[in-house]
Amino acid sequence: MGATETKKRIQDAVLDLTMEKGIPEINVTELTKRLCMGRSTFYMYYNSVDDVIRDIEDSFFEEFDAFFRTRQVQFDDIYFQHPNPMILDTLRFCRERQKILGALLDEQRGDPSFRFKIKRLIRQTLYEHAVERRYIEEEEPLKREFLIGGHFEMFVYIYQNDLPLDDVDAALHVYRTLYGPYRIK
Repeated sequence: MGATETKKRIQDAVLDLTMEKGIPEINVTELTKRLCMGRSTFYMYYNSVDDVIRDIEDSFFEEFDAFFRTRQVQFDDIYFQHPNPMILDTLRFCRERQKILGALLDEQRGDPSFRFKIKRLIRQTLYEHAVERRYIEEEEPLKREFLIGGHFEMFVYIYQNDLPLDDVDAALHVYRTLYGPYRIK
């Protein structure tokens, strides 16, 4: 087994243990027993469980940033009837990474800073683009924070509560809920 596969096994086991008992309760001994792996093998790749979490988060944020930098924010009344492509793609992106999001966003067992890191990245990528395209005025911080938080919290709610919505219905619901009251330009 190569280094990439070994790191992936370690990361998956840490995510499983995070969902079962929480990050602070995970220790290297338990982790290596679960993996049938020697502690020395673990330490070839990571110094601690926190290093594994950091590696998972760093990889996620690299993918997240690359994903959003290739998308364009679009607002139009047509998206009240047809799913907004960016929202739909984001929902699919999240679904593909549901294990990571489920473990790290869990309020009791996950990483409390993960939620804030995601919002910061959304603010840095999407907000800049929305201001540049004149979808939102720079001096509208309350509206900006509402939209950032609203999108994020709706995505989290959809996946944490396993709602019976397919991605298309969820994208329509998110757009209608967040943009209906504003009917953005």
